Amino acid sequence: MLAAVLLQVTRLTGKGTAAVACGNSYTAAVLSDGSLCTWGSGLGGQLGLGPNVTAAVWPTRVMAGLEGVRWVW
Repeated sequence: MLAAVLLQVTRLTGKGTAAVACGNSYTAAVLSDGSLCTWGSGLGGQLGLGPNVTAAVWPTRVMAGLEGVRWVW
């Protein structure tokens, strides 16, 4: 059985995290400035960091492909 454990992501402290979404092996966070950070396993491209990035240990800013995208929560 898996246990849920909440951990503070210290690399996002002070960045103004507005929303967080978690998948099976990856996480995405929208910051208050509208930027998107992802981390975890990206074997299927879930991280949005390019085809050669299979994992990100720390929150990494998604830099491409978000032009004109607007999120509402």
